[in-house]
Amino acid sequence: MQVINSLEQVQPLVKSTVVTLGNFDGVHLGHEALLRRLVQQAHEQKSSSLVVTFDPHPLQVLYPEREFQRIFPVEDQIEQMKKIGVDIFVRHPFNLEFSRLTPEEFLKQLIFKHLKPQKVIVGYDFAFGSGRQGTLKLLQDICQKNAIGVEIIPPFEKSGMIVSSSKIREFIRRGEIVQAQEFLGRPFYLQGKVIPGDRRGRTIGFPTANLDVPWSLKPRVGVYLTRFKVGGNIHPSMTNVGWNPTVAQSFDQVKIETHILNFDEQIYDQEVTLEFVKFLREEKKFGSLQELKQQLENDRKQAKEYFNVSG
Repeated sequence: MQVINSLEQVQPLVKSTVVTLGNFDGVHLGHEALLRRLVQQAHEQKSSSLVVTFDPHPLQVLYPEREFQRIFPVEDQIEQMKKIGVDIFVRHPFNLEFSRLTPEEFLKQLIFKHLKPQKVIVGYDFAFGSGRQGTLKLLQDICQKNAIGVEIIPPFEKSGMIVSSSKIREFIRRGEIVQAQEFLGRPFYLQGKVIPGDRRGRTIGFPTANLDVPWSLKPRVGVYLTRFKVGGNIHPSMTNVGWNPTVAQSFDQVKIETHILNFDEQIYDQEVTLEFVKFLREEKKFGSLQELKQQLENDRKQAKEYFNVSG
């Protein structure tokens, strides 16, 4: 798969394309259904399958005060597109000037001119151009006048709900990890580097790997069952997301602290992936370190039973 950083760079690379456009935050099951249809149609029409997305996310530019939170980093999009079989992935720069293009300007000056589309495939909620004025009906009308096909993919439903990135973010913020995974079709995860902590956990028999996570979306504060991936290996673990209020000196930053079952290796500065499996309990302040230790023993027992770990 070719990754290209602007629409203007595409034209020399293609004879014809089948195109889809969107933000594809999280690349969930609904996105996957659309993308697989894109790849299928491109193959049938002997064209290149091409995905257009925008960087930064339009909400970060148009509404910076909202503190938009991506589900996964941009690199995850690239990995998922490759798995699905997309030929060309375009991350076009998004800024205020770009946001002011009318729907007609956006299609004719950028999409039609540079991508040579035979067909455009979009989701049921797609809108485009300044102020999202470009409706599906307008897309169909403009494409028809230019002899370009249009296909609209209906909403993808799971458990009686429409799968969407906003719904997945809501699940994650509420700690509903199982539901988030159901909509994603894969685990929710965080990636980051292991950094030194205060080492207090080691003194009560619960050493932790402390993660520095560079992007903002984190699950609800609490204790989770997790899978810890480092050095090509996967380890069952339990993770506290929060401030560790029993011993905390400050509450200015949420911490990610993972206790890995039956593990005693030095992994500082290593890049790791932490997959969230299940919400276990809320974080709470205990009256003493002994009370905290007893609760952690109970948590570890549950984790070992869940993961079928002995010792």
